[in-house]
Amino acid sequence: MHAIFRDADRVLVWLGPDADGSAAKAFQLAHAVRAIFDDTLLSGLCKAKGAAFDWIPAEHWKALRELSRLPWFRRAWIPQEIGTDAEAVVHWGGESIKWETLYGAMKRLEGQGWELKKKYKIDTSSVTLLFRRFVEAPRDGPGGRAKHSFIYQLCLSARNSATDPRDYVFSQLGHYSAWIEAEQALIIQPDYDNSVAAVYHEIAIRALSVDNTLMLLNAVSDNGETKPPLPGPKTLPSWVPRWDAGRFHSLIGHPGRYKASGSARSWITKDSFEDDYDTLVVKGLVVDTIEKITGKFTSSCFSAESSKKEMIQTAWKLCRPKPAGAAQPSKPEPAKFTTQGTYQNNAAVPTLKAFLDTLAPSALFGHVSSPANTGTNANTSETAYVSGIAVLTKLFPVTAFSSKHDPRKPPTAETAAAEKPPKPNATAWLQAAEEHAVHRCFAVTKQGRYFAMVPPTAKAGDMLCILQGGETPYVLRLDPKGGDRRVFVGEAYAPGLMEDASGLFSSGVEMGKFRL
Repeated sequence: MHAIFRDADRVLVWLGPDADGSAAKAFQLAHAVRAIFDDTLLSGLCKAKGAAFDWIPAEHWKALRELSRLPWFRRAWIPQEIGTDAEAVVHWGGESIKWETLYGAMKRLEGQGWELKKKYKIDTSSVTLLFRRFVEAPRDGPGGRAKHSFIYQLCLSARNSATDPRDYVFSQLGHYSAWIEAEQALIIQPDYDNSVAAVYHEIAIRALSVDNTLMLLNAVSDNGETKPPLPGPKTLPSWVPRWDAGRFHSLIGHPGRYKASGSARSWITKDSFEDDYDTLVVKGLVVDTIEKITGKFTSSCFSAESSKKEMIQTAWKLCRPKPAGAAQPSKPEPAKFTTQGTYQNNAAVPTLKAFLDTLAPSALFGHVSSPANTGTNANTSETAYVSGIAVLTKLFPVTAFSSKHDPRKPPTAETAAAEKPPKPNATAWLQAAEEHAVHRCFAVTKQGRYFAMVPPTAKAGDMLCILQGGETPYVLRLDPKGGDRRVFVGEAYAPGLMEDASGLFSSGVEMGKFRL
């Protein structure tokens, strides 16, 4: 079916009837947003008049929000229809707009207009993730590895809705990443005679065998909510993603972003599977064990108006060791934000910097644009640090900061003369935090050795591991049924383990085998 749309000169989209008369307002605003943000002078004047764009009637923002939530955008088969390079026109009721214009408006709201997108709850990704998705992109271009990863396409597909759960996989087989050049065949053949569990299991085995990375494991996510059982007697191993059960809104292990094991090659072969392919055997090592963990972060945790922002203080308190001999206070008090302490005894990394990086990795600053950051990795790291401090300053009162070692204080004259401090970008930090921390928990390993963002189903006693070929750390758990098997919990982020931790493999620590 994709070939029909791929070869078309024009695609006409019908979103449905416009019962509330929202189409005209939504399309007018889309044209205006694109025009405003494309004109530097006009954008500046508009922000001067009102940074929140309050002068635009609220009903127009509401109309654009309703547009972004229309069911058409969430159908599993839609990407292959609209994701081509054919000219497309979107019709809603009696109104219409060019698909490229609508995409342009939503893309600008994701970047320069992120605060507006957040304020008015506009689901911009419902449009931006569809645009030209089935048009083959250069492997060495921006995001090339992700665009050529079939597993990444399945992660995007899992955000959609499908009547038949197998269609979360089958609907993506028209994507160029599904074609295995060495075999001159699709990664799997669509077969509706197979059960849902069989399809999910088959694509997992094939992805690990053909892709030669552990990207599939990064796609395993569990939001902690009860999932309905799959039809049939077969149950899936913990390392097989449930594509029908919803996903985190973002991946830590975005292809090519990190290199925790030093190499993306997984060395998975047919011999890596046991028990009729129910058990996956991978090499790796246990770095540490989770000792303390918070509840699940939500978007409200980063809002000054919400009491849930106290979750940040709760997480910070886990990072601060209790002084020896200190008495237990009658009433728990939040730990004050301070520049005291270092992460992993590294004088170059203050504890607070590692904490803020765990919530909003500096690596994401190159992928958010408000405006986009440029410069060296070192500059990005420092910009992220001062930006995180700027956010803490907005969220918490002065009493939340140490009076003696206040991170908000400007650098000394000597430090300022040696190196000009970067300009903070609080909006970019919040973007990174919402993309990364929301729906995850903050954890600290034994003796505060590592900080980590982990899946919401992780718990104390779970193991933080590096697996051969893994681009991120992972969380494993001893199988409650006993034996030598491990339960795969999910991917993790831990400062100090994201950029080539291969030294751990050659440091005398024996690499073992994990049976998942």
